[in-house]
Amino acid sequence: MLFSKRSLPSTSFLVVIGLVHGFLSACASAPAVPVVPQQMEDGVEFSLVLPNVQSVAVVGDFNDWSHTADLLGREDGDRWSGVVPLASGEHVFMFVVNGEQWVVPPMAEDYVDDGFGQKNGVVVVREE
Repeated sequence: MLFSKRSLPSTSFLVVIGLVHGFLSACASAPAVPVVPQQMEDGVEFSLVLPNVQSVAVVGDFNDWSHTADLLGREDGDRWSGVVPLASGEHVFMFVVNGEQWVVPPMAEDYVDDGFGQKNGVVVVREE
């Protein structure tokens, strides 16, 4: 749209539009808050928020660190989530993205060294 000098919006109007656009852009790009794995009735829910990925798996001592045993499903755009049945006790875990990139859990009950310069998350499953 072309404006003549006479039809240009006032500067204050342009500033308000810029502020609203900046606010909406910040809200849309604000990262989701990481969540500690949650014990559910049928297992533990693991979730991870990552943009622009094709797959996310939760791996750990409970599945012999398999990249394919416990794939998470995509929910709400960039959020990946899934429930894994786990026995009572402590379990160490990480995420594997796109089948090859190891990702330290952003939230866990505790962390332990993995022996490769990273940290494994720890989830504790309590008997109900």
